[in-house]
Amino acid sequence: MAVFVSALTTVGIITILVEVKYLGRKTAILRNVLAFLFSFITAYLMGVFLK
Repeated sequence: MAVFVSALTTVGIITILVEVKYLGRKTAILRNVLAFLFSFITAYLMGVFLK
């Protein structure tokens, strides 16, 4: 569940067009990919610490 909530709030499928306009295509895609990966890292760490 933590992965879903984190990815939902940090990865912007709708806002990608605005990000591309202001940040550039490469930066916008990189930011979204890193946010998606960070969601999994955060979920894993929550699972470890909340056990």
